[in-house]
Amino acid sequence: MGTSYRVDLATAELSLGERAEAGRELDIVLAMLNRMIAAGVERYATYELRAKVYALKGRSDDAMRDLDKAAALGWHRVWWARHEPYFAGLESRGDYQALLTRVAASDEKLIERVQSDPAL
Repeated sequence: MGTSYRVDLATAELSLGERAEAGRELDIVLAMLNRMIAAGVERYATYELRAKVYALKGRSDDAMRDLDKAAALGWHRVWWARHEPYFAGLESRGDYQALLTRVAASDEKLIERVQSDPAL
């Protein structure tokens, strides 16, 4: 079973009130991600996924730390962050909203640059 499947399964279980089952799935994913990061994996997707796990587990500060790291590594999935259920628990946080705003502004600058430079 893949990690994304486990996170999706845990999200569904949480929506059904099955916290223990969701916790088991999230703990499996978290352990794998922690091993990857400890081994030196430095990719935005790794930190984004761990941020999702932390957010679903209610560990908002840890989720924000990893989402900030993901953004520093090139994460640009603002639209998804606003529409998928994983970060719903972070929506009331000012630092979360500020991060999304900052990344979206960076994306807009990149879009403008690409549109104005035919060589890109």
